[in-house]
Amino acid sequence: MNTIFDAKRAFPADDGNDAMQFPDFPGERLTALDGRLIHAVSPAGAALFRPAEPLAMVILSAIRDMEWSLGPGVTQIFDAPAGMVLVFPAGSQSVLRWPTGKESVSVMLSTERLEGLEELSAELSEPLFSAVSRIIDSKCLQVAHLLRGELQKQAPASERYLDALMTVVATLLLRNHVDKRREEGSRRALLPGVTPHRGLSPGKFLQQDLHRGDGGAGRHLAWSFPHLLS
Repeated sequence: MNTIFDAKRAFPADDGNDAMQFPDFPGERLTALDGRLIHAVSPAGAALFRPAEPLAMVILSAIRDMEWSLGPGVTQIFDAPAGMVLVFPAGSQSVLRWPTGKESVSVMLSTERLEGLEELSAELSEPLFSAVSRIIDSKCLQVAHLLRGELQKQAPASERYLDALMTVVATLLLRNHVDKRREEGSRRALLPGVTPHRGLSPGKFLQQDLHRGDGGAGRHLAWSFPHLLS
């Protein structure tokens, strides 16, 4: 099982002269797929994150003055609306504090899952989700609600369904990342005769996977989320 909340390790304080210790993660958690999916509800508190693989946390209810400490002297304070997604790179260490109750769904972006989306990221030069980031994505919020609903139902959760939903989250985040890089590229002057390279869009990728007929991710996602193919 991958440990996401490593609450018993010390994290250097901003002044570098002290270290903060955190008690066991407050609140309640529902987990699935060996800890790769977590629904957490907690009162005001803090937690230390040390993900072994990239982690995406979708905030389900708005939080004011959230604080994200990324290391000595590097702290972000921001309001997090419902639908904000925090991305924690693999091997990173950071502390997240929330002054009011927090509800979130966290999805581990495993190597295996990202390898299945390589065609979407063909134009990217850097490793996927290698930097800390936060975005607002209403579609990720919709999928996070579906994940929460599946985890909370009385009957045993369908791991196949959860896995497909987690792939949707990864696809949406990757699309957002690629679109951002394209926007940055469009602001740069292009040399004569040079045109931007474009990889497959999420819809084209899922359509291609669907038509392979091998029961891949596209078949499951197309069945549940046809709007992604539009």
